[in-house]
Amino acid sequence: MPGGEELAMMEFTTLLLRQTFEGMLQAIYQQREDNAQWMRLSKLTPEAYAQQHVSEENVEEKLLQLFGGKEGGEGSRVDVGQPYSPARGEAKESPEIFKLLGVLLEEGDYTPLSLSSPLERPLPSRRFLISESGAQRLREAARQKLALEALEQLQRLVAFGLPEVHIESGRILSKASFRIEYKADGSEKMMVRALSTSNPGMIRIKAGMSGEIEVNFKVGRSSTHG
Repeated sequence: MPGGEELAMMEFTTLLLRQTFEGMLQAIYQQREDNAQWMRLSKLTPEAYAQQHVSEENVEEKLLQLFGGKEGGEGSRVDVGQPYSPARGEAKESPEIFKLLGVLLEEGDYTPLSLSSPLERPLPSRRFLISESGAQRLREAARQKLALEALEQLQRLVAFGLPEVHIESGRILSKASFRIEYKADGSEKMMVRALSTSNPGMIRIKAGMSGEIEVNFKVGRSSTHG
């Protein structure tokens, strides 16, 4: 919208249309840039996407979503030093890491629960603690899972076709004040000033009248060929 300066009606309308047109061009350009970015992202490998676009905060949120928070502190139930019991016989794995994350912990990914464990109470059914290497494996698995989920959504979006907004016509409404300027030769000129409801001082101007300017437009295409 034109600024608060007073302009002749033709200048005001011209500026209004120009700013609208420039805004439309910028929106179309940004839309195409965004779609090109989605296309580039959809072609990344899961490893590359995980490295570039999955943050540590994303990983932590995913682990909390899958396994819940640990007792008496921050972090998830699969952090370093958290109790773990592998599946044996009819006893299920706890936490159910393989079921929820698809990772089968191996020896070295958990260590025996020692008497010097910082746990406040003994947990006889959980005779192990998740080791540093185990926790790191789980974090990397969560990162890959997030990457795969994001890529699946992106590739589905690209396959169906990225959305584009096409502007064919529209209407511009601008609140304005009007003043008739009388010249020495007896001619008249309509002067216009844009009004902003966010600035009450702009409404209390000395003007003969106020109202709205409505401009209807239709978008065409100019030929680039001679």
